[in-house]
Amino acid sequence: MTDYRDAGRRLRYTVDVARGRRVKRPKTVRCAWCNKTIKVRPRGRLPVYCGRSHQQRAYERRKWQRPHAVDLLHSDLREMAHCENFRRAVWALFQEWELVPASTPAPVLPARRKRAPLYLVKPDDGSTKPDDGTGPTDLGREN
Repeated sequence: MTDYRDAGRRLRYTVDVARGRRVKRPKTVRCAWCNKTIKVRPRGRLPVYCGRSHQQRAYERRKWQRPHAVDLLHSDLREMAHCENFRRAVWALFQEWELVPASTPAPVLPARRKRAPLYLVKPDDGSTKPDDGTGPTDLGREN
């Protein structure tokens, strides 16, 4: 919805002011939402929207155009399935070309190791856990 000519004017003005050039301030700009002409005040930032409601509408549009967490999770799961299918296809080709014996099962990816629990403070119930060598249990502080 933005008028690119107006966006270019706005950017050019901002850059010229930042570089310290003497520049004539525009008298009007166009709303980025409805393309309506907006009068520019003598001081301050150049307005982008003619009102708060159009600013809010533009924010909502930007917000809802982003991919959401569920969509991202779905695409990640789909990608993982594609990777698994690719691994199976490559293994089948290896067997077909007799690079590996046909009776050999496909290699399994190693499971990720579970991280060891980290105890930084003693539990409130007074019990102490044995030091299993996973990290510091006493930081030299008295409770």
